[in-house]
Amino acid sequence: MHHGTIMFDSDLSVVGEALRVDPTKIQTKGIRSVRSRVTNVAEHLPERVTLPEFRRILLENILRENPGEEYPLTPDDLAAVEKLRAERYATWEWNYGKSPACTMLRRSRVDGCGLIEAYITVEHGLVSAVTFKGDFFSAEEPEALAARFVGHTPDRAGYTAALDGVETARYFAGLQADELIDILCEA
Repeated sequence: MHHGTIMFDSDLSVVGEALRVDPTKIQTKGIRSVRSRVTNVAEHLPERVTLPEFRRILLENILRENPGEEYPLTPDDLAAVEKLRAERYATWEWNYGKSPACTMLRRSRVDGCGLIEAYITVEHGLVSAVTFKGDFFSAEEPEALAARFVGHTPDRAGYTAALDGVETARYFAGLQADELIDILCEA
């Protein structure tokens, strides 16, 4: 069994944005950038091939080096895979519950309101604290609003539940709940 990621012909500028690494970590390892750590297989092939062709060639080489036979999945196999996916891998606990604690920063400048910075602390897959900072206009201090997020999942569904029935414009001038949720979900 093998596990890993093979990038065939990815946009490496996007990969560099997705893999935000502390610059000191890169420097201490003698690496110039995240971009220098990754490459596309297509760049190293003697001639251009399509992704399906590459997949076929890769599979042929794996089977030549590791003899075996192809095993077509039966309907029972597929049902067992789906059961495992639903009962384990699609669960909140598997995807979020065992994640390490972290604090996420979401920042946006909103016309007519100002700069909103949301520091979202997540522990055991749930929001444990939110702090709002910025130069936004508000009729009420946002601490009470921030407290509503505690105990919810840090996703659109969790934020929507936390803001149910809340008039967000009292805390952020002119901002509707869906706009605040968009800011909090921004990656």
